[in-house]
Amino acid sequence: MTSDPGIEDPAAQAWSIDLPDAGSTRGTAINEARWSEDGSRLFVSRTVDPRAWPLLDAARPDIGALMVVAGILAIVIGVARIMIPRTLRTLVAIGVLAMVVLNAGCIAYRPIVTRPPTLGSELISLDEARSTGLLTDDEHAHRRKQTIELWLLIAKTPIAMLPPTTWRPPLKPIPIIHIARIDQDITTGEKLQAIERARSGNITLTSIKPTAESAAKIQGWAAQVRSLLLNNPPCLWATVRDLPNTTPEGYSPFNPGLYAPVNTELADLTRALETKAITHIEFVQFQTSLTAQSEHPPLRRMSESAPVAIAGTTRHAKFYEATAFTDYDDEPMRNEFQVTWIAYWLYGCQAADAKDSVAANGEVPLRGPFYIRDPNHAPDQWAESMAVFMVKPTLAK
Repeated sequence: MTSDPGIEDPAAQAWSIDLPDAGSTRGTAINEARWSEDGSRLFVSRTVDPRAWPLLDAARPDIGALMVVAGILAIVIGVARIMIPRTLRTLVAIGVLAMVVLNAGCIAYRPIVTRPPTLGSELISLDEARSTGLLTDDEHAHRRKQTIELWLLIAKTPIAMLPPTTWRPPLKPIPIIHIARIDQDITTGEKLQAIERARSGNITLTSIKPTAESAAKIQGWAAQVRSLLLNNPPCLWATVRDLPNTTPEGYSPFNPGLYAPVNTELADLTRALETKAITHIEFVQFQTSLTAQSEHPPLRRMSESAPVAIAGTTRHAKFYEATAFTDYDDEPMRNEFQVTWIAYWLYGCQAADAKDSVAANGEVPLRGPFYIRDPNHAPDQWAESMAVFMVKPTLAK
């Protein structure tokens, strides 16, 4: 055989495999293989990232902004050294530096993506909840089935545009640093752990004295929250929040996807396979669906570098000011957030009891920083008017 398959007779190359020059690529386990039309060759390819610096994507535009500022400063300093006296040059430099520092302190998290946990981590959490007695076998099977069905619907669900809003950000110094951020919900297993902590008396509401009567009330409220969680379907909705004129068509391919990137989702699915939370047949099925999802922008990216926060841990929600949040990978803080999450729901149950206004379907009429009514939804710190588009996979009734 010659080294150039382009001039060789197909029959002579019947057992060869054409591997394209991948160039600069990101590693991925999702490959594409197809036979040529005459059946003589198998073509194998993998995703190519054409960017020169794939890690410096637009999910970290602050790096690009700082580079632009550094370039401008270099030009200004160069001109100043030639044309401006030393004393005046020093004053100009101090003024420019002060302006840069003041503006850099005003960071806008934009866009903000609110998403559910990965499928692999959710299924692992359900298995752990069953093994610790937080779920019965029937509850586990039902919840697992619904979660998988909804996840497979992601690739088939259209992106919904939300109605235009008249909301505009308040007048603030224009930030020179925009950082995309992700708010990711905790798993069902973690929510069940939080409910159990309340039921067993490991949490105390500051608004009522810890007595035998109040402990019984808290147990009743915890049971109510558990019922709301398991009697409603899992929520795999994902939302983008940005300026009102943002559209799915104009959404930058370098911003975070609505759902976890392929490399993260695939890693969690692999972990689920290793812990036997899924079978090998399911793994292949999920891998195929994951490929379809990644081909439908802006559902998923191959990888991301935007910071991921525990949904609901934002300190305050001023759109054009820096906000503090908790890193999603910080396990101790995730355990600590369980107390915040269940306390929010217990306070809602307490308020409902005080007003005797629990709806006929058991819904708790909550008002608070999370802006949600269903414990399956990601805790949401942001006003609904700021959401611009979303994906809402929903089971048929």
